[in-house]
Amino acid sequence: MSDEDDRVIGSDALPAFALPVDAVKVLSGVWIPAKRYVAPHYEMVVSEHRKPDDRWIDGYRNRHYAAFPHFAIVNTQPKTAHLYVSFMKLEGGSYVDMAYEGSLEPWMNVKFNVADHPKLTLPQLPATVTEADLLWVREGWLDILSSVEVQLDAWMVYFEKPWHETSGYRWVRTLPVQESSFIRPDVWLPKKGVALGPM
Repeated sequence: MSDEDDRVIGSDALPAFALPVDAVKVLSGVWIPAKRYVAPHYEMVVSEHRKPDDRWIDGYRNRHYAAFPHFAIVNTQPKTAHLYVSFMKLEGGSYVDMAYEGSLEPWMNVKFNVADHPKLTLPQLPATVTEADLLWVREGWLDILSSVEVQLDAWMVYFEKPWHETSGYRWVRTLPVQESSFIRPDVWLPKKGVALGPM
C-alpha cells in the first residue's frame, strides 16, 4: 500500500465508521478530498448586438461583449494531487459541461480558459445575420476539491468592442480563491489516472 493510500485511509475527512470492511481495496481506486477551495463568484457572458450598416464590410455594425473565467493550479507537494473542479450554479447544482477532473503530478502546474472546454457550446450569431441580439449568461461560484494542498489562482478575462470601433480591448479581474473549512465526509472520487483536464 502506498503512502498516498495511507494518507487517504487516515484522513480526518473520512469518519472511521464509514470505512467498509475491504477499505484498503476500495480506497486504492478512489481519493477523498482533504482540501477544498472556493471562489465566491464567476460569470460567463456572450453578448452581441448587430444593426444593418452598409458602411461596414460585413453589412452591419456591432457591439460585442464577453466574459470568461480562467484558473490555474500548481502542485507544490511531493505527491500527486487528485482534483475535481466544478462550476456551481447560483440556484444550486453544477454545470456538468464545465467540470474538470484528474491528477496533477508533483511540481507541475496547469491553467485553463473555461471557454475552451470541449463540452461547452458557446452561442454565436451566423455571419449572414445583419440584425440581431444575442445574450447568453451563466454565473455562480467555483468549487475545487483536492487530495493535497495546492496553490490556486483564478481570474476573469473581459472583452468589449464598442459600436463604432473595428477592434475591441481586453481587461482582467482577479477572482478571490479561499480555502473552505467544510469538506463533506462522504465524498469519494475515482482516481482517473489522467492529467487534470476537462471531463
